[in-house]
Amino acid sequence: MYYRVLNRSEIAVVTLKQAKNQLNMIAGEDDGEDDDHIQLLIDTAVELSEKYTRRLFSVETVELSLKNVRQFYLPLGEVESITSAVVTGDSSSAGFSFNPISQIFKFDDNFDISKEVTITYNAGYKKPPNAAIMGAMMLLASLWENREDTVTGLTVSDIPLNSTAILDSIKLGWF
Repeated sequence: MYYRVLNRSEIAVVTLKQAKNQLNMIAGEDDGEDDDHIQLLIDTAVELSEKYTRRLFSVETVELSLKNVRQFYLPLGEVESITSAVVTGDSSSAGFSFNPISQIFKFDDNFDISKEVTITYNAGYKKPPNAAIMGAMMLLASLWENREDTVTGLTVSDIPLNSTAILDSIKLGWF
């Protein structure tokens, strides 16, 4: 089972203003000199948070390729809609059912699961939960404060892991 996100949403999970507040930058005293670097940290923190939780924090289009599986959970959580399930090679549609509550996708019993299928669907939060936003901002602050791989006088245990504890509340387990 392989998947990729086809297009990324332009909706900001964490805004530059939120990030600057998290970093205790005082309005009016900030000259905007660090904005590009802060935006890079925002994008990185959100991507890492999404990978850690196995969820998308905004609605994205996902393409999944698989075979030899009849029933499974669609990855990346909060599936909004399924656009298509197409057999690779002959472009025929594969019959399926999807339960939006359990997030279980199932091919029809008469479908030959040995055929490779590409499923296209939309998944992610319409509005990310506060835990997603706060976890990403905590990670952002850690990246800002610890700009080097090594920090003199600190051990690994000294680096705060509050973001992990926050993100654990929305993390998808492996099914």
